[in-house]
Amino acid sequence: MLTATEYPAGLQREINATTARLASYSRSVYLDRECAEQSKRLEDLRGNWERMKDNLLVRQMTEIVESTVTNCHADFYLWDLDAMTRFPDVPFLWVVRSTGTHIVWLEGSRRVVQSNRDFLRSVYRVWGDEQVLYHAIPANSTLRKLDLATTEPSSLPFKIREDGPITS
Repeated sequence: MLTATEYPAGLQREINATTARLASYSRSVYLDRECAEQSKRLEDLRGNWERMKDNLLVRQMTEIVESTVTNCHADFYLWDLDAMTRFPDVPFLWVVRSTGTHIVWLEGSRRVVQSNRDFLRSVYRVWGDEQVLYHAIPANSTLRKLDLATTEPSSLPFKIREDGPITS
């Protein structure tokens, strides 16, 4: 178990890489914007973790990321955690591969659901055995691994909610 001041290894690598990029920049007008973006990235990485580190679902996901992902840890620590913070109760599919992670929302507007179905078809077609797919239900911290060989994309529980939180 991690203490309050420790970060998972993948997150620490992202923090170290971002800090090193910031330290390598010489002061110039051109790099001021890049420095601001990298500083924001660093703040977001740490902030996302601080907000979500005690969430049981996030703890399960962190164990998977730390044992599976070899590149692009920011997919999870920056983008996935941020998305989970913004839409804490929306169920999703979570795509995990050695080169990163991706959330596919199971609820949303008709446009979002169609886009996510299309993306999922490409996951099956393009990445095949290179990734693992999980069904996540934040309401009860459930994370269930799906068998890609037996789970048809059309059988996944997509739900159109025009009044829901995810509309674009």
